[in-house]
Amino acid sequence: MTHSNPTADDRPPQEQIADDHRRLRRILSTLRKSRQIDEFSPLVDELRALLRDHFAAEEAPTGLPQLVRQYAPNQLGKLDVLFDEHRAILSALDSLETQIASCKDAHERLLSQTQSLIETLESHEEQENELVSDALLVDFGGGD
Repeated sequence: MTHSNPTADDRPPQEQIADDHRRLRRILSTLRKSRQIDEFSPLVDELRALLRDHFAAEEAPTGLPQLVRQYAPNQLGKLDVLFDEHRAILSALDSLETQIASCKDAHERLLSQTQSLIETLESHEEQENELVSDALLVDFGGGD
């Protein structure tokens, strides 16, 4: 059973799976349009959580195996391939989440390094301005 809907426990697994598929399409549509890591990251987290529960529901004896056995027993062999893809997809999402975390860390480091560079440059320019100001004061006003 999935955890995508707190009242889902009373529904047949096929109905839960269909609801998950609708939610999955919504997440994928939004994810496809996302261009900023702050938009992208929570969607990947939501997708991972949904798919973990969704795949478990599909693979449960009362999920796809029961449905296929009942209505299309000649297709049972395809379930193994699909279930193997479940594991590959979750693994790819794990990798993506790791890369996103790394990008966030790199982004924070870049921001920190940029701030440090800005402060160094501002201090440098201030020192140059003081030096030029002192040199001009001494040159123009200090000769009396």
